[in-house]
Amino acid sequence: MAIEGGSPVPFSMIPGDYLNAICPARPTDIDRLRNLRTRLSQKPFEERVRTWLLQGPPIHRFDALKHLAPDNPVDEILEVLKSCAQLVQGLWVPKSSLVYDTNNGVEVLARNFVLYEFTKDTLIKKSVFGRRPEFLKAATPVLKSLAVERPDLDDWKLKELPDKKFENLYGDVVREQQAIWESMGKQINDIMHGGRNRPTMKKQA
Repeated sequence: MAIEGGSPVPFSMIPGDYLNAICPARPTDIDRLRNLRTRLSQKPFEERVRTWLLQGPPIHRFDALKHLAPDNPVDEILEVLKSCAQLVQGLWVPKSSLVYDTNNGVEVLARNFVLYEFTKDTLIKKSVFGRRPEFLKAATPVLKSLAVERPDLDDWKLKELPDKKFENLYGDVVREQQAIWESMGKQINDIMHGGRNRPTMKKQA
């Protein structure tokens, strides 16, 4: 196992240092994330996961998330994740309803649209937003959070590589999440092309 720059990750690391190694943060974020983990260590498991999803890095690998709850069974961790996060390229991101505390509004629709597009590819062409400058504006926060803009190529590229390890190990979860995204994709297309004035996403299981 190696991190960016080829530095080895010692297997004797404590969970906190391991999280830093496989989810490197900007130097200014390291202390904040370390303090956050310290505060969360005494919280109930589900609250720990939800808060980390919202206040930690924007994209989460399952191996890192497991170190938030080293004593909890994998199945239990997955069940909590499925209640508050969704799978994108084998990576976990918080549900839009968790981020915005609602299933309504153009911000929720725009964020779900971006996530849905990233389930299909690690690149999003700006052309997918069509002639909807207000929609692109609503989508910009999540694009900046999850991806890198490449003006020369007129696209956005997902910051993290897909987690193929998770996809290979947990095919049943991947298939379940794919079915959810297919359903959400139909909702998103209906709203975007159906002329509804108040975008509303159905609550996902």
